[in-house]
Amino acid sequence: YKIALNQGWDVSYPVGNLTFSIANANNVVTISYDSRTNAVNSSVSGVRPPAADGDLFWDGLGHDSRDALYRLPQGAVTADTPLTLRFRTYHNDATGVTLRTYHSGLGAEQVAPMTRVAQDVSCYAEKLPYGCDLWQAKINASAIGTIYYRFIVRDGAKTVYYEDDSDVRDGGMGKPFENSPDWGWAITVYAPSFNTPVGWMKHGVVYQVFPDRFANADPSNDPTPVSQNPRLSSDPRYAYPNGDPSGAAQPSWDQIVRMKWGALPEGHCRNYQDISANACPVRFNQPASIREQPRGRDYYGGDLEGVTRKLGYLQQLGVTIIYFNPVFAAGSNHRYDTRDYRIVDPYLGDLGDWKTLESAARKRGMRVILDGVFNHMSADSPLFDRYHNFNDSQYGKGACEDANSAYRMWFRFRTPASNEPAACAPYTRDDESYYASWAGFDSLPQLSEAHVVQAEIYDSEDSVARYWLKQGAEGWRLDVMQDKSIPFWEGFRMQVKDVDQDAIIIGELWKKFDVLPYINGNTADTTMNYRLRDAVLGLLAPGAFDGKGFPGSGQPISPAAFEDRLESVREDYPDAAYYSLMNLLDSHDTERLLWTLTPGAENTQEREQNAANVAEGKARQRLAALIQMTMPGAPTVYYGDEVALTGDDDPDDRRTYPWGDDAARQQGDSRQPDTAMFRYYRQLTAARAKSDALVSGDIRFLHAGTDTERTVAYGRKDGNDAAIVAVNSSEQPRTLRIPVTGYLPNNTKLVGVAGRSGGEYFVQDGHLTLALPALSGWLLETRDADLTPPAATGRLTATADGLSVAVSWSAVRDAAGYDVYRSPVSGGGYVLLNATPLANTSYSDSSSELRSGQRYHYVVRAVDSVGNESADSSEASAVPFYRIGWANLQWPPTLNYTVSARNSTDTVYGRVFIDGVTSQAGATPGLTAQLGYGPQESDPRTWDNWVAMEFNVDAGNNDEYQGELNPSLPGTYSYFTRYSTNAGEQWTYGDLDGLESGSFADQTDRPGTLTVQPNADQILPEAPGTLHALNNGATSIALTWTSSVSTDVYRYDVYRSTTDGGGYAKIASELGESTGYTDTGLQTSTRYYYIVRAVDEAANESTNSDQASAVPSSRDVAVTFEVTVPAGTPADQTVYIVGNQQQICNWCNPHTIALTRGADGVWRATITFVEGTLINYKHTLGTWDTVEKDAACSEITDRAVRVVAGPASTQLVRSTVQNWRNVAPCGN
Repeated sequence: YKIALNQGWDVSYPVGNLTFSIANANNVVTISYDSRTNAVNSSVSGVRPPAADGDLFWDGLGHDSRDALYRLPQGAVTADTPLTLRFRTYHNDATGVTLRTYHSGLGAEQVAPMTRVAQDVSCYAEKLPYGCDLWQAKINASAIGTIYYRFIVRDGAKTVYYEDDSDVRDGGMGKPFENSPDWGWAITVYAPSFNTPVGWMKHGVVYQVFPDRFANADPSNDPTPVSQNPRLSSDPRYAYPNGDPSGAAQPSWDQIVRMKWGALPEGHCRNYQDISANACPVRFNQPASIREQPRGRDYYGGDLEGVTRKLGYLQQLGVTIIYFNPVFAAGSNHRYDTRDYRIVDPYLGDLGDWKTLESAARKRGMRVILDGVFNHMSADSPLFDRYHNFNDSQYGKGACEDANSAYRMWFRFRTPASNEPAACAPYTRDDESYYASWAGFDSLPQLSEAHVVQAEIYDSEDSVARYWLKQGAEGWRLDVMQDKSIPFWEGFRMQVKDVDQDAIIIGELWKKFDVLPYINGNTADTTMNYRLRDAVLGLLAPGAFDGKGFPGSGQPISPAAFEDRLESVREDYPDAAYYSLMNLLDSHDTERLLWTLTPGAENTQEREQNAANVAEGKARQRLAALIQMTMPGAPTVYYGDEVALTGDDDPDDRRTYPWGDDAARQQGDSRQPDTAMFRYYRQLTAARAKSDALVSGDIRFLHAGTDTERTVAYGRKDGNDAAIVAVNSSEQPRTLRIPVTGYLPNNTKLVGVAGRSGGEYFVQDGHLTLALPALSGWLLETRDADLTPPAATGRLTATADGLSVAVSWSAVRDAAGYDVYRSPVSGGGYVLLNATPLANTSYSDSSSELRSGQRYHYVVRAVDSVGNESADSSEASAVPFYRIGWANLQWPPTLNYTVSARNSTDTVYGRVFIDGVTSQAGATPGLTAQLGYGPQESDPRTWDNWVAMEFNVDAGNNDEYQGELNPSLPGTYSYFTRYSTNAGEQWTYGDLDGLESGSFADQTDRPGTLTVQPNADQILPEAPGTLHALNNGATSIALTWTSSVSTDVYRYDVYRSTTDGGGYAKIASELGESTGYTDTGLQTSTRYYYIVRAVDEAANESTNSDQASAVPSSRDVAVTFEVTVPAGTPADQTVYIVGNQQQICNWCNPHTIALTRGADGVWRATITFVEGTLINYKHTLGTWDTVEKDAACSEITDRAVRVVAGPASTQLVRSTVQNWRNVAPCGN
């Protein structure tokens, strides 16, 4: 829903739709609209109080992954860290909460019941009308990997699932679902040794160079021109000049084109919108197309010497790290189709040019990162040689040329699909005459992980990885990292770190769940931070943009969503990865930053020639740069961004740098760099270099405005150095009142260093007030600030005395006062109790919020004279309690019982009195009542067989409780009741004459007498017959046994152990007619041992059955995909599925796994996966040019499904394709 004004949609709030969920028919929904701020809110409440009534109030359910109240510790954790997870419900609304986890490192699923640890306490949320309960479970992080978790909430037969609140999976608060979408939260578990970021990366500013387009200093190494037409080259490339043996390509389509500096790349306009058919003409011979398409063959002559000559320029910009797109010999201008990893591409220079560049860069304090493309090579390489362009006597036969080639096992050959040629030896359709290729591009055959490939890439003394580090490179960016296995990259890391422990390994990993498997400390050091790009563009883009398949992307997002997405990055990544992130906003694989942020249709007229649009785009780019330069990690500038170079997606994003010099003008390039933008970037890099806060500081989001306000503020702080970044992304001036209480003390002075230079600002009343013009952002830094807190207090104690708690602590030097905090749980949820800092070192907590029987946890923080607050003291806890005035054992005075499995003793009653409390209706909150027995004259405080009693009735001013006993050994015993109001820390015992003087002796001087008679039947039943234990899924084992031959068996008791032959603990009882039990909530891949005993009516217990054992593990599940396609799907086309699992090609190409069309027109395929597998996938018509689109012809997020075993280990997944790319009504 949203709020619409003036009876139309022209004015509506917010930008996106809001939702509310109804839990039951008695709910009341309140929707509010604030006309001052345009804020829209809703709340759902019930007209009856929550209760254990088979219904759940959804608004009371809660878990926030970024709040220590709910998750400890916060963020990523090291292996073997104990983890505490909590969940919130309304008081007494749920009968149980279950935590479900899956650990990728163990391949283990676990289902754990949660324990209620706080009752009827604050819900920690405004507008919730009832008190809340907090539930808790503890798990161990165990091995490195990712722990996924979510909650299952029950009220009797009613079940609700609580998971992250959208498919963005950005953590924080979740929401309830009737059916689970499998949107669990994630916890990264990393190696303890992975604890320090690569320092030079953390402090660095990265500049990405696309070598062919940056600077041409040596025309002699440009492609060889054809004498008749210098715009073309005679150098061999793919099908030029020899053709393609399969006939799939013509020589002229692959011939190199020599471009003039400043000319637009071939195919630059292929994605432009709203242009005429002749506005994107084909300039060079290529396959028939309405618009010119990229062929990767247009070269401009950029080279390594050109970069060397521009090092002074880069140093002036503040660059300390150069990241090169591939520089090795390759078949295309992008060089992601490697021909030879060991030589510099001749069009870029040679090893001497590399050494000159590396040496000159090092002298300027710069380091160089290389691009490692180790997933695939070029089909036009000596090792593959599909086009016969290489000398066999020099290289030997290529893998494609000869099925017996020495390089054959380097690649992954297979039989060709119906739409693929038999392109390689033995050139027959029934043999392995085709090959796996990256993303279906036949120019990029995939490398295998055979030992010879590992030896070439990393696992030998002279491997490629080691060789280039020894030649001066200081790190690797790994192309399509997720397309190789974890063991492959573990070996790679070992070798790289052996050469240089300080070398950086950066993964090309885009979305959250692409990244997480590679930041555990065993493969990559960090990642390209496309998640930052997604958040920044969402905040700043003036309209729709290419979200690159990110969930929830492609449209403007709210400031709160921007904050959530970046908080999620912080939450997910270990410090070592987080503080060395490659923080990019664009790259060779995306639209240029300026292009995305410029309003108007995607074409030159609107985004380059419309001055007003361009001015707005540049203003937005300055905001983007401000955010980029002030985030933790290494800001990464794509060449030319600093001078406002623009361009659409690949290949338009690869225009030449606009030097504006004589050499450029001689080639007809009249463009000039935007020097004002350059100065702004230089100002930001200079500010960052001088600021410890911007390099090493924490990050705290301080303000997120409404959708209308579109304002954001955050802080960075390290020691006494702090910075505040304030952004106004709206087209109106905004005044921000930024709350900084607990972050910056009052009177702290800040000065503007970027966006608004100079000027002084002071913190007043816990806020920093800034008036920002439209589309502007400021960077402020503290000056002469005291931000160092005092030391933490020590020797904290908490002692309950009735319904008050006395807290005391030791004094701290330099403390001007102390703040006391309280929480109903340990480690989080602390709420400040005192209005102003306390001068003394003690505090009495007598708040009306205290509940008898509830344990409360306290910490104290010291506060200095300027307002800095220390870290928490150690924690102390106490349980406030009602004072019990009287208690007794009401009835009966004696019990006579014959041992039995079926029957218990007569009911025993006890009463308890608390002045002013038990006179109220119902059971007293926090009061525990128990019934126990033991040897006569023994001390009941030593008894270990106490059982819980249940509330029975209000008996005058007393509460009456009832319970029963099940003794098994004949004899004469004493029995008592007992009562506690402080969770069992203290007990008041009840005997037949009730409490008199109050002493323990008085409480226990008249016990009841229990006489237990032996049963006449003393014959043990026979043990159950053969016991079988069978795997029943990832967290379950099914037990079956043969009935005991005894005829009087009343029940079977089931025992479990994790130790072979002993250590059994009783876990369940099944009545005698049952011969099976299903044990659930187990740990995947752990072996469990079981025995069963028969118990007869007389409670005689048999000997053990035979032991049986099993290991719960995921089962194979036959998953059937049923796909309904749009009516316009061409009749001669086949529907395919491609995705992230090996069974569906691991994204290898879009036409490997075909579905079959049924008589009903629905397409189907049944594929086997392991239970618990998360499948991300899409459907195509055989190419990425015909991938599925949504109803508006926009990119869709990858489909996702978790494999769950249904009947007979099957699962049905139904989906509907709305549209196909390049099939009407959708264009390209």
